[in-house]
Amino acid sequence: MRSLPLPMPADLATRAAVVSFMSNAALMALKLTVGILTGSVAVLSDGVDSGQDVFASAITFLSVRYAMRPPDYGHPYGHGRAETLAAMVQSLLIAGGGVYIVFRAVLRLADPPDEIGVSLGLVAMAITAVVNLAAVQYVGRVARLTNSPAIMSE
Repeated sequence: MRSLPLPMPADLATRAAVVSFMSNAALMALKLTVGILTGSVAVLSDGVDSGQDVFASAITFLSVRYAMRPPDYGHPYGHGRAETLAAMVQSLLIAGGGVYIVFRAVLRLADPPDEIGVSLGLVAMAITAVVNLAAVQYVGRVARLTNSPAIMSE
């Protein structure tokens, strides 16, 4: 009986980046839609955060693909530092998102609405929790297998 070949670490990292991108894009669309429909700043802020995650996932995908390139004249030790740079950009995105969410929360505290519909928001957040848990487990497993800084920061 012939066994299937094991995927290469770079293939695993690329696949994990795609899974992260797709799940973040779907969750972003869900949360932005629900946040706009319900007027919930919490859900809308989480949608913005997911938008940052989509952007970060795209950076991760591109950096993993770039890091796979073999060494050349300008990069005799390879292109692996692209992943470290991607991890740094992701950290800056997270910090920027935190500043935005604090800003929105302060505005909401200063001028609270009369009523906010929570049922649709709770459903969206429950779906988000399940999808994120599955994605984090998969991406975390791939990060440990590949030792990719970009995937680790995902």
